[in-house]
Order: sequence, then structure tokens, then C-alpha cells
Amino acid sequence: MGIKHSRPVPPFMRYCSAIIPTMFDDSLSYYEALCALNRFIQTNLVEVINNNATVTEEYIKLANDLKEYVENYFDNLDVQEEINNKLDQMVEDGTLQEIITSYIQSNVAWTFDTVSDMQSATNLTAGSYARTLGYNNREDEGGALYRITDNGTADDGNVIAVGTLFAHLVIEDDTVNVAQFGAKGDGTTDDSDAINMALATGVSNVNFVTGKTYMVRGYETDQGDETQSDWVLVTGLVLKDNQDVNLNGSTVKCITNSRKSYNIFTIAEVNNVKLHNGTIIGDRQTHTGNDGTELGLAYFAVAIKFATNVTLEDLNISECWGDGICTNHNGDSTKLCENIYIKNCICKSNYRQGFSHQNGRHTIVEDCEFSDTGDDSLHTAPADGVDIEPGTNSNRVIDVLFNRCTFANNYNSGIQVKGDKVDGRDNIDGVIVMNCKFKNNYATTANADLNIGKSYNVIVKDCDFSNAGNNTQDIISINCSNSMLFEGNKIYNARVVVKSDNMSNSYVKILNNHFISDLNQQYNGCIQSGSGGADSANNTLIVEDNIFDGTPSLTLSAWVQCTSSHKFEKLIIKSNKFKYGNKNISTDASNIIEDNNFIAPSNYSIILSTGNSDQVTTLKGNVFEEVGYNLSAGGAVNNSNNNNIIAQDNIIYSNCITKADNQTKTYDNTSRLLQNTAATGGVSLDDNNNFFSNTYA
Repeated sequence: MGIKHSRPVPPFMRYCSAIIPTMFDDSLSYYEALCALNRFIQTNLVEVINNNATVTEEYIKLANDLKEYVENYFDNLDVQEEINNKLDQMVEDGTLQEIITSYIQSNVAWTFDTVSDMQSATNLTAGSYARTLGYNNREDEGGALYRITDNGTADDGNVIAVGTLFAHLVIEDDTVNVAQFGAKGDGTTDDSDAINMALATGVSNVNFVTGKTYMVRGYETDQGDETQSDWVLVTGLVLKDNQDVNLNGSTVKCITNSRKSYNIFTIAEVNNVKLHNGTIIGDRQTHTGNDGTELGLAYFAVAIKFATNVTLEDLNISECWGDGICTNHNGDSTKLCENIYIKNCICKSNYRQGFSHQNGRHTIVEDCEFSDTGDDSLHTAPADGVDIEPGTNSNRVIDVLFNRCTFANNYNSGIQVKGDKVDGRDNIDGVIVMNCKFKNNYATTANADLNIGKSYNVIVKDCDFSNAGNNTQDIISINCSNSMLFEGNKIYNARVVVKSDNMSNSYVKILNNHFISDLNQQYNGCIQSGSGGADSANNTLIVEDNIFDGTPSLTLSAWVQCTSSHKFEKLIIKSNKFKYGNKNISTDASNIIEDNNFIAPSNYSIILSTGNSDQVTTLKGNVFEEVGYNLSAGGAVNNSNNNNIIAQDNIIYSNCITKADNQTKTYDNTSRLLQNTAATGGVSLDDNNNFFSNTYA
């Protein structure tokens, strides 16, 4: 057998064989080898260099340059030998290597562990890409993609200096992480500038890193030392339009300072933003300033100033030198915040307020807690859980709902509603408080557990009130201007004081509530009218379908006490159940008292005091049980001042037992219904009244 000579291998085929030895076959044509080389670069080499990095459509387009170059070149040649010779020449003179190198540099992202590593690289060229796996370290979630150019202004966030080149951040999926801008979250470093750089990109999604603690100033270093509170301050971390800021379970904490004002987050004149899922802590325990007056404070965890469509959700806000949350007008009092939604937030242990609502239309607060605001040693007035107080300027609060919220252990009121007349009308209109719990808010004489001041159209419904603190105080104070409904609530050892300072030709309805009291102290009334203003007149108090549940030892002066001097000229008491107490009703107004059940008062069930020829009391369909329990002063009705009375269809069960000698005594039924101490009285007794006398030994 003769010797078989090997066929010479041309330069181009040797080149391909060296690069892709496992797939090279010397039977391949030049074109087939070139296609294999192109496919290998795209599917193997690029993937390795990229470390599985994302390749955009632009990269994919550039990845086809080599193939297009060759195909276009082939289109201009007619002879196969010339094609082969050209490829051999490109290998020998380095043209092919240059094409491949240029392709790789422009179409792959060189991968580095950190930004510092990228800055030390020497293989980056203008037009290439770089990817970092972290910012300060590989695991800090600050990894990002950068486009390398030969121009830019470095800011260590959007643009990183890389030798004489610049790495520009490529924002992917409209999302950034604050770690991509250098925020460390180590509980020590001031991360304010880095976070604001992330927010300033204006992207839709800004994420924090779970478990980190970010320290922020809340003020600008050049803002100066204010001489008065700056309510329109835009400082701290400033959100942009259409932005979702997810704290991801991290903590944002204010750096200790002595400023007279700061905001940790500012949401000012923007639309459609959300801040959620994290903890915000102020510097209440470490603040070095000594300004403790209300007007000297504008310290807010979250300041909302003339913004619309704002959501605060799943936030725990505490220890602010001022308020946890505040809505304001941002300098232009003709503007309103609109559509504010606060969901599942906790505002606790703040210096002045949990939430100050000074400006807004359509605000919903659901499943939130406002607690432990202020204390004896560290607070500033009013130290409420929530203060709805627009002030005397053109601020307004219109349509606000609190649903399923808790107000507990605040130094003063759980909620205070305090409006003012602006352009002849109260600047608070439409407040609904429902399904809420009020507990141990330490009401003072100036405030109350729930303190409703000048306002229109207020509803308090299906709430629980319990106070173990200053239970001789007002606890629930109603002093609104018009249309108050207090319905379906449960009130334990607390009283409702209804004032008419701001009311005229209006009404307060107290319907279907359950009052429970076992107090050993005495105060004037569980429902009691309060002082009336000079402009107040012709108001009506309606008490209907309530249960007043006491104990035999209850020393409460009266379940319901109302006087016309308080400008409640009409009292309607209907379908209530009164159990025990000293007196059930004490009044000198014109009354309609119908279909009530009175059980065992220690004094008279009803006392009608000051007589007036214009006042008429109608008693109809009432049931009196165990009246006259105390013979020294007891019975159904005491008409001591000759009020005009119409009594009809009442039933009296009279258990007349003297406590002094335990002797049985029988009394005239009519006199036990109505005891008139004066000689005559305008009394009309209808034949339909039914009297039953039960004598016990």
C-alpha cells in the first residue's frame, strides 16, 4: 500500500480548528466553517464572558455583524477560490481577529464583583458594557449593568468614573435598588444622597435591601437654622411622580440633630406614589434641640404636601420629634392633597402627633394604630393619636374615613377634630370613624378620648371606648357644628358630653349604643349636654335605642342630663333601656320621652327641673320597674317645678321598700308616677296609663 499524503490545511481552516476543535471537520467548506465559527462565538463565547448577563435587543443586533459582513462579502464574489483565498488572507493579516475582538468588546458585558473592580479594569472601551455583581461588595444587591462611554459627569451612582472613561447605569425593567447608588444600610453611614439619587431617576420602582438600616439626615446641610417652623420644607428623601418605593422590611432612621424642622420622607406636589413595607424611626430620644413648643415643630417622618393619589402601607413609624405623618399645603393654601390612602400603618411613641391631618380631600385610613403619643416628660401639645386640624388659613379637610383603627395610650386624645370658620363655614366637612377601638387615652379637661370640635357631618359608628385612666373626664366630647351621628358604639366607664358651642338649628343623634358603667365615682351624666355658645340656638339631642347598663352600687348622677341653658332646647329620648344609676334622666328642656324601660334607679327615673311655660314634656309608652327603691327620694317622675306634662300609656311596677325600717308601705300609684312639689302643675293624665302596685315585706 502506498503512503497517503495529508492535505495541506489552509490558514483559515487552522484558525477554526484551533477555536472549535471538538466540532471541526476538515471536510467542511470554508463557508460552513465560517458559519460554525460565528455560531460558536454567539452561543458559547458570549455567554461565558457575560456570565449569563442579560443581552438586550441592541446586543443581539450587534451580534450578527460578523455574519452580515461575511455574507455581504460573499455576495460580491463569483469564484469560490477567491472566497477561500480572502478568508486565508484575513487570518494571516489579522483582519478576522480584529472583527471578532471588536464584536466581543461591543456586544458582551464584562463582569466584575464590585464597582471598585470595574474602575480598576483595563479591558473596557467606549461602546462596551460592564456588569457588577455588587456595589460595595458582591452580596450587597447593588449589582448593575453599565454602558461605557468616553464622556460624562461622574456622580458615583448614575455615572461611575472608569479611568478616562465613564460607566453609565443602564436601568433595567424600570427598577433600581438604592444599593446600586452606594447606599450601605449599615446603620452608621449617611445614605441620604445615595437614596435620593435613586429616587431622582424617576423610575417606577425603587427598592431598599431587606434587613438594612439606612441613616438619613432629614434636612439639607445648607438649609440653615430656622427661626420658626418651616411647614413647607422639602427635605429628606424626596419621592417623584409615579413612584413605588418599597422599603422591603428595612429601617430608615433619622440621624440625631438639633434642627427645628426636618422630614424623613417628603411627598410634595407629586401624583401616584406609594411608600410601603418598612420601619421609619425619628430622633425623639436623642434630639439635641430644645424647641418644645408646638409652633416650633415641623418634624415629620412622612410629610405629604399637595400630593395626589398617595398610598402609605405596612409602615411602622415611631420616635419622631414631631409627627409620624403630616398632610399640609406646601405653601399654597388654595391647594389640597387628594386621595390619600393609609393602610396597616403603626404610628407609635411620637413626640407631638401620630398623624396630623391638616389638608386633604378623600382620605382613607384603615387598619392602623396610633398609640403612645407623648408622655408626662416628653411631649408637645396637643399630643394626640390623630389631630385633624386645618388651622385658621384656607386649609381644608374634606371626607376622611378611619376604619378598623386603634387609638391607645396617647397622652391626650385618640382623635381630635378641631376646625375653624373659613369664609363663613367650618373647614372640616365629612369625618367618619367606624369599627375603631379607643383605649386608655389619658384625656385631660381640654381634650377627650374622642374630641369632635367645629366640623360638619360627623359619624362615629360601631366603635369601642374603654378608659381606665381619667374616667371622670369627658372622654367623648361632641362639639361639632352640624349633623352628628353617634351610633352602634360600646362605651365602658366613659361618658359623652355634647356641647353646642358651634351649633345652631342642628341635631346630635346618639343611637343604638351600649353604655356600661360600674364606677364608684360620681359625675354628672353618662350623656351630658355641655356649654352653649352665644350663637348657638334651637338644637336637638336625640337619644334612641341605647342600652344603659349599670350596677346597683352605681353612683352615676344621671344616665342622661340635658339643660336648655346649653342651647339644646329639645330632648328626644326613645326606646332606651336604663338599668340602675342614681337618676336615669335629668332635664329641663322640652322633652319627648317614649317607649323607654327604667329599672331600679336609686332616685327618680326622671327629674324635670326648671319650669317654663314654653316647655312641654311628653311621657308615653314607658315602663318603670322597681321605682321607689329608695323611699327617701325615689319614684318614677319628679316634676318639682310644674312643667307642662302629657303622660300616656305608661306602665309602673312600684316596689316600695323602705331601707330604714324594712317596713312595707303602699303608695298611691298616681303620686308615684308624678310627684309635684308645687301646688299646681300642668299635668294631663290619660285613662290609658296603667299602674300596678306590688307590696313586699
